[in-house]
Amino acid sequence: MNHKLFLSYLPIASLIALFIYLGFYGTASSDDYADYMQVEKFGYFTTVKETYLHWGGRFTSYFLVYLINPLNIGESNGPILLILIQVCMFAFIPALLSKYITKRDFNSIEYCLCFSLLTFVMFCYIPKPVEVIYWFTGSWVYLPGLIGICYWLLLAYKFHLNKIEKAIFVFLPFLIAGTNELNVLIFAWLTIVYGLSAKPNKLYWLAIFLFSIGASIALLTPGNYQRSNFFLIDAHHNARDVVYSIKNSFRISFHYLKDWFRSTPILIIWLSISLLISQSKFRITGKHLLLISSIFLMIPVLFFLFIYGTGMTTPPDRLLNVAFIFILLSGSVIFPRLISFFFLDNKGNIKLVVFIGLVLLFQATYSSRLRTALFDLEELTAYSKECNERIKLAKKHADINPNDTLVVPAIKHIPYSIFYSDLNTNAGHWYNQGFAYYHKIKAVKIMNNE
Repeated sequence: MNHKLFLSYLPIASLIALFIYLGFYGTASSDDYADYMQVEKFGYFTTVKETYLHWGGRFTSYFLVYLINPLNIGESNGPILLILIQVCMFAFIPALLSKYITKRDFNSIEYCLCFSLLTFVMFCYIPKPVEVIYWFTGSWVYLPGLIGICYWLLLAYKFHLNKIEKAIFVFLPFLIAGTNELNVLIFAWLTIVYGLSAKPNKLYWLAIFLFSIGASIALLTPGNYQRSNFFLIDAHHNARDVVYSIKNSFRISFHYLKDWFRSTPILIIWLSISLLISQSKFRITGKHLLLISSIFLMIPVLFFLFIYGTGMTTPPDRLLNVAFIFILLSGSVIFPRLISFFFLDNKGNIKLVVFIGLVLLFQATYSSRLRTALFDLEELTAYSKECNERIKLAKKHADINPNDTLVVPAIKHIPYSIFYSDLNTNAGHWYNQGFAYYHKIKAVKIMNNE
């Protein structure tokens, strides 16, 4: 690697290093403890089966999440090790897509800048980093499928595939279908786009066939219906109301797209990638306009599935994260072609893109997830001390009064980049139950300060 390329990677490597450093203070949380308890009580395969039958159809995610729970390694070292992997997984998504966009390897300046721009936006402007980077359960439900989608896209447009790549191309869609419902929709959209823009072959139709089987297993499980019944009957939400879901999905989509295009540099990133990549004149047809429109229509589709299933109109941060990643990455693929249509042939402008990237990075230190991460550095020592004190209290309680309820103070010094949730004031909450089970005590709750 020459010195110019090294200097080009240095800013984005420093940014990733910051988020890796935060990961050394990461902790297990919420479902991590509850899942550990379920597997210990009922066994691995029974837990996977029961979750599939009574809560949802994410069979690939269940196999992963229950198998590699960080608490299996230890309450201190487990989360740190898994978070380091998760940060790398998160960065691997733009790494794969940059290769597809630039058609270059990592030792080219075009790839370096494209990867840096996309990685910068994903780390600095993702709606809630903790739910897709630092929280184990959230990361392993969403990231493997997104990585799989990007890798399948690379294989789809590769000229020659070896035997291993052919097998991955055919069987990977089945595993993607089992990660979560959002990835099912995104991959279905991608297969339609590929089918309209390329000449499908036998491998493509085999991949579609296996994806259809996986999607059917994931979406037709009785667990989805039981979960929806909980929101419809017990929580009294407007679940399974088609008109209500369509109306609110478009309303929510307009709200968030309007916000993201104004408060994040998505449009600037699209323009920068367009200036970076050499493009010949591109003729846009009605089919291309339909495909471009489908990118924006996919956002209400993603929201629709959540609203229809739960009746809730406040989307969780993990849904916003996936929608944000989708609009950023899909637009980064199509926008360079639009630029080549409206302007003369683009030969690339590396120096201008470097300048834009440095300005955006400087601006991010004022208002972005980067600024939040920098502020979080000041909380890490106190936060780590509070977490360790809680663990010490739990261990001491297990030795002295294991049959009594342990009452612990709430966490006060919160690094928002890595903190997912705290224990509940209700000892019966699933997080509390899992935490108590892990520490071999009867029950635990945090102090109620009201």
